[in-house]
Amino acid sequence: LPLVSDFCPQHSIVLRSFSKIASPGLRIGVVTGKSSYLEPLIKIKQGADLHSSIPMQALLHGLLQHDNFETHISTICALYKSRYDVMFAELQKQLPESCVLKPVDGGMFVWVEIPECDTFELAKNLLANWVAVVPSPVF
Repeated sequence: LPLVSDFCPQHSIVLRSFSKIASPGLRIGVVTGKSSYLEPLIKIKQGADLHSSIPMQALLHGLLQHDNFETHISTICALYKSRYDVMFAELQKQLPESCVLKPVDGGMFVWVEIPECDTFELAKNLLANWVAVVPSPVF
């Protein structure tokens, strides 16, 4: 699917992360958009840490320029797809029939509809067991 910013780039800010394609520990991303929108963000970023780690930027640049980058992306996509498939299959087996599990076309997230549930309380309880979810009202 296209990004919303594809339809109105002059009114959009796009945030991208490289942690899924490089390494979960690599906390580096990019922000694109109209310069008047980005200027306040740049000031906030500079106030927080001046700039992203130069060695990490060099590492990312090397990865993006590497001859085998496309192969790496294919490998990562297959890894996340296999994890998604296992999670989805297990949820199908374990969830009660009153829950609705909806498959997702692309990505690595799952949408589960749980009737009459305080999703914020559920999220808190799951997090205590090292499972992270986003409560539906956030969407």
